[in-house]
Amino acid sequence: LEAMSNGKAIVTTPAGGNPEFMDAQTGVIVEYNRADQWEAALLDLLSHPERIPEFGRKARERAKSFTLDLLVEKNITVIQSLI
Repeated sequence: LEAMSNGKAIVTTPAGGNPEFMDAQTGVIVEYNRADQWEAALLDLLSHPERIPEFGRKARERAKSFTLDLLVEKNITVIQSLI
């Protein structure tokens, strides 16, 4: 999420909340222990460098929906609905 906030294109695994934060417009999620997927994702970005800034721009925009204030607000709403 920090890298996304800084406008970076992301290649990562489905660890933690990555699948929740990311989508196909902000980067690439590769499976654990799949060096072939890492290689393919990185080579694809290197072969199409024009996509890197676009991933970064969209990542920055998407990260704005995960600010601490918004996450706290969403949690409060969920908790209140359970009471």
